[in-house]
Amino acid sequence: MGNYFSVPMAVAIGIPLVAGSIVSATTADNVAVWYKTLKKPSWNLPTPIFGPAWSFLYVFLGLASFVVWTQGGFAEQTGPLILYAVNLVLNLAWMPIFFNQKNFQMAQIDNLATLATAAWAAKWFYKIKPVAGYLLWPYVAFLTYANCLNYFHLKENGAEQPLTEDLYREKGKENPGQAGYGGSNARASLAFPTAANHRSRTGRPVFVRAAAGMQKVAPTKLRMSVVRPKLSMMATAPRSAAAAAWRA
Repeated sequence: MGNYFSVPMAVAIGIPLVAGSIVSATTADNVAVWYKTLKKPSWNLPTPIFGPAWSFLYVFLGLASFVVWTQGGFAEQTGPLILYAVNLVLNLAWMPIFFNQKNFQMAQIDNLATLATAAWAAKWFYKIKPVAGYLLWPYVAFLTYANCLNYFHLKENGAEQPLTEDLYREKGKENPGQAGYGGSNARASLAFPTAANHRSRTGRPVFVRAAAGMQKVAPTKLRMSVVRPKLSMMATAPRSAAAAAWRA
């Protein structure tokens, strides 16, 4: 067993850790900005705790799957390992659904499915090797907490209209500075940091594109400010001439 123990175990642990890190990176901006704007319960854990907590849980998941794999490999443990894979996909899908799509209802459904498959996997793993089942129980417990937290967001924040559309792409335009842009909410969206979550096709945050749009609009305002004094001087010139003639 010592000849193949280390590499398969490292692969088993690395799969959820690497996949979780990749998916988490796609939601980092919304976690840092948008998530802070949501109402939260008093029992909400500090945001910095979630990352390390999930990392430890992913290690337990990988170890549990490895223990099951050692009991005959894929040939004999196809069912429980497929269930484990389905659960991991459901787990990873929750982050973009909640943080990127801001769909609390769909995130709740996904969370419940993740919890159900996790409990099923823990029971199945326990029958194969008790230690494998024990490794999943912290995961099941944390998913129960996550479901309660998701339900709170669904009830308290679900009624509010989330930023599900990029206001800077209205009518196919990238930012308000482009000709033909018809975004009625452009000025309002610039005032709120939550709009910074949206990104363009080039990956630039919205506030960068907003700044670019403001730069494009600025010359027009400058030209107007130059023209207005000229017009006012032209309008007052006849009055000055008439006043001088009257005094003479």
